[in-house]
Amino acid sequence: MKSNSEMTALITQSNYIPWKGYFDNIAFADVFVIYDEIQYTKRDWRNRNKVKSDACLKWLTIPDEVKGKFHQKINETKLNVKRISYVV
Repeated sequence: MKSNSEMTALITQSNYIPWKGYFDNIAFADVFVIYDEIQYTKRDWRNRNKVKSDACLKWLTIPDEVKGKFHQKINETKLNVKRISYVV
């Protein structure tokens, strides 16, 4: 057991569809912080992730508004609703 002066902090960036280990780390930490006041990284795990289908791994992507906004922060990034497509 940890003493009152010892704490474990998890400081991480947001992810679309986090993996199991992400939640294990949250459960292990005493303090959990999503650090979203830093630069948004294009074509990264912020807005997409791979999922397993019957045939192969496929990308699931949330369309974002990033064109011409190289220095925007994660918490300033908006969803591009015009590019959303639905597959049934």
